[in-house]
Amino acid sequence: MRKFKVLAVLTLLVITESFGNKCFTQTNENYNPVIKHMYTCDPSTIVDNGTFYLVTGVEKTDTPYNWPFRINSWHIFSSTDMKTFKDHGPILDASAFKWMTNKSECWASQIVKKDGKYYWYVCDWGNIGVAVSDNILGPYHDAIGKPLISSKDTQFKGYIDPTVYIDEDGSSYIYWGGMGNLFGCKLKDNMIELDEGRIQVTNLKNYEEAPWLFKKDGLYYLAYSTSNGYRKGPIRYATSASPLGPWQDRDDILGVAYNSFTNHEAIVEYKDKWYMVYHNGALPGGGDYNRSVCIDRLFFNEDGTIQFVEQTTCGPEGKNAYNNWGPHAYAGVDATCLITTGVTLNSRIVDDGRMIEDMWWKWEVVEGPGEIKVDMNSVKNHKINFTKAGNYKIKLTVSDGYATNSDDVNVKVYDIPQNVVAESDSFPAEMSVKKKGVYAIHLYYNTGYNLKTELIVNNKSYPIMLEKTQFGYDPSCAIYTYNVELKKDINTIRLKTESKDIISKIQISKLD
Repeated sequence: MRKFKVLAVLTLLVITESFGNKCFTQTNENYNPVIKHMYTCDPSTIVDNGTFYLVTGVEKTDTPYNWPFRINSWHIFSSTDMKTFKDHGPILDASAFKWMTNKSECWASQIVKKDGKYYWYVCDWGNIGVAVSDNILGPYHDAIGKPLISSKDTQFKGYIDPTVYIDEDGSSYIYWGGMGNLFGCKLKDNMIELDEGRIQVTNLKNYEEAPWLFKKDGLYYLAYSTSNGYRKGPIRYATSASPLGPWQDRDDILGVAYNSFTNHEAIVEYKDKWYMVYHNGALPGGGDYNRSVCIDRLFFNEDGTIQFVEQTTCGPEGKNAYNNWGPHAYAGVDATCLITTGVTLNSRIVDDGRMIEDMWWKWEVVEGPGEIKVDMNSVKNHKINFTKAGNYKIKLTVSDGYATNSDDVNVKVYDIPQNVVAESDSFPAEMSVKKKGVYAIHLYYNTGYNLKTELIVNNKSYPIMLEKTQFGYDPSCAIYTYNVELKKDINTIRLKTESKDIISKIQISKLD
């Protein structure tokens, strides 16, 4: 057990649901996700004429683990008090853009207003377009009849997730990019053409996608979603004195989304309060491809840095929905890891309002074949190492001297194969084994969805399914093992795979 000094004041918010066909009100204890009658994702916001507008994609998948993402329309919701929201329906559909070749794989969008017109920037996989309207609720039409930006013009992939900011002097800037590539450029006054001076930003830590550009007190902020390997990570931000950089990398401001391997943020000021808007997979039936938008308060320090945002069920204006006037332990989501690496859980310890300076906490094994060792130098994102492989249930307990709270999490720990005779981390992989016998083929992987792939042994195909990994940043947090008898003196083993980001290594070990 470790005694840890903490000054923690957590402002959590409580709100419930009660909605009819078009309007719904959030009140006590059940605010987030804020939209409960459909799956929504990739949020953006705009404040116009005193009204807060929430713009989202709408998920069309049937199950949480379907692939690909199926988004072909964007909804608008509005509120004037952040409690009662009106659903204005699907205002814009992918069919409005004739140049979109795959109208079921659309992504994030954003609306901005300039000179009385509303410009809606949208994307599919590799192209960014813009629609225009005289009314925020439409109707919108394709402003130029072709993509504003297309990845076909460059060597880079992932031209998605546009974000646009209009400065006080009327100049406008757009950033976009996924798959680790981030670009920015000034827009011409007509909002439908790029100006000169396109830049690529390369110094942001673990940049993956979802840029969001805004300004406060003369300082420009660029928030974004991170990645470490395939698994998407926290929301992070950078700052600059100029809208086109250079950017100074800052810190994480939102943790990994619950039950979703992606996250996407919007940060907005409304009625003198700042909000973090994001998505997770918390609704019943939700998951990686059935996501839901949430809203929590966001706070700045006096020096302009952003405080870490706690994800809550209770939203931006209520009391703590967990244990009022007591500590709260969040052990994180179920995880998989290798025995050699352990796992860093998205765990967290908070005390919701007592200003307690002394807090006690510990981890312990509830079920499992071995013991654990914990890095105890933080109150969040605990690193856990295990002495033996196997299935574990471990518990985090915290006490502030007045109350105690605990939470548990399941971790599957994979052992490392022995008697390895061949391995490769180059893909597509092809290896040779020059001896008959029974062997095990091991695939080191990390995937956010169930993935079909194929082993080919001596020209015979063996289809395999890699099950979605629970949680983890390490590109190798699970091992799939396939046993096979090799009957030739020289045997060839090949692996078909989509991405090295999913399968990081293949090993072959002898069993007999």
